[in-house]
Amino acid sequence: MKSALRAAAVFVVVVAGWAAFRQFGNTIRFPFSDDWSEALLKLAFWVVPCVIALRFWGARTYGRVAAELGLTSAVVRGLGFALVASLPLLIALSVTGSFRQVPLSILAGAVIVGPFAEEVLFRGWMFRQLSSRAGWPVLAGAFMSALAFGLAHVHSVSSSFVESAEFYRVMSATAAGVLFAWLVWRWNSLWPAIGLHAFMNLSWQLFGSPPLTATLGASTDATTVATAGRLGTIVLAIVLTWVLTPKNQRGEPQPAPPSA
Repeated sequence: MKSALRAAAVFVVVVAGWAAFRQFGNTIRFPFSDDWSEALLKLAFWVVPCVIALRFWGARTYGRVAAELGLTSAVVRGLGFALVASLPLLIALSVTGSFRQVPLSILAGAVIVGPFAEEVLFRGWMFRQLSSRAGWPVLAGAFMSALAFGLAHVHSVSSSFVESAEFYRVMSATAAGVLFAWLVWRWNSLWPAIGLHAFMNLSWQLFGSPPLTATLGASTDATTVATAGRLGTIVLAIVLTWVLTPKNQRGEPQPAPPSA
């Protein structure tokens, strides 16, 4: 019963945070750019509630909160891994696109704060708490958090949703969510997922990228190279993670946090 209540609390934080972010993002106009506004809203509605909930659950210090979210281990190694793993995508997009100067506000929102807040909510909070405090199997927690991550990318639903670009965007985000959850589990750290998420976003911002629907529906040089870059980054991330993470972590569930 306690595990079910904890799982319900995990979902409440995610759903409430997503709903508040959408509502305030659509109704409030801040005196600064939309990118800064989005970044601040994600911190306020996605990160802060996770911190408050973990303190309520018994994490007596903010250091313990950070540990439960996966923010205290493999910081440098995780970010270094992410940089190397993202190189195939960066190189592919640099070949097919042209370099663009990206405003600081976009870098902050789409490359730094956005990936950090999304990984805290969907992987650090949802995935790790479902698999530790709620006792879910790792695979179930990974897929559920990935599905929630994908659905968070829905902007509008129409009668032709399954045939729309929106559907492919959601499916792409869900697949990425599975990969990010697996990275968090294998590294027992949130930083490899944060880093890979951020560096992939940086590549798209610097050089642009053919939309996923184009890569599925056409076979041009640009879409072929972009697809190769995406697949190269995914494969390299998996191989590097398999090699670099300790053997005793393979196939082992995350341990439940000690009682406060």
